[in-house]
Amino acid sequence: MNPYEPSQLPASAFTNNTLEQPRLEGWAIYREIFLRWERLRLVFNAVLVALSLIVGSAFGLLNTFRFWLLCVEGGIVLNICYFAGPVVESYFTWLTGRELKDMGFILFILGTILCMLAAVFSIAMQSINFTFPAPTF
Repeated sequence: MNPYEPSQLPASAFTNNTLEQPRLEGWAIYREIFLRWERLRLVFNAVLVALSLIVGSAFGLLNTFRFWLLCVEGGIVLNICYFAGPVVESYFTWLTGRELKDMGFILFILGTILCMLAAVFSIAMQSINFTFPAPTF
């Protein structure tokens, strides 16, 4: 075998890197986005539970029924809002034609911070027994 002779291997043998992840096609891209967000949902909920317990104990609300009811209601609402993250990432992936993992991470961080602020605000309003006044006509 002559080392100076051109190789008989196809050109694809030299361009296919086995360490590279194959590009996902079709619906598999969106499935991967949603599965990644579902794994992050555990972190999201753990952060919100820990924050709610810390803020609730700081305001002395852990032994009240209203606090626990607020936590359940808030948890449901914030988990519904969490669904906006994978929807926005999937939309921009479809719009640009590329997977935008960095954007997903930024969306997760910003959304988690926003939900943390909402949780702290609602628990603080609970501690001062704030109620919206009834509308008068």
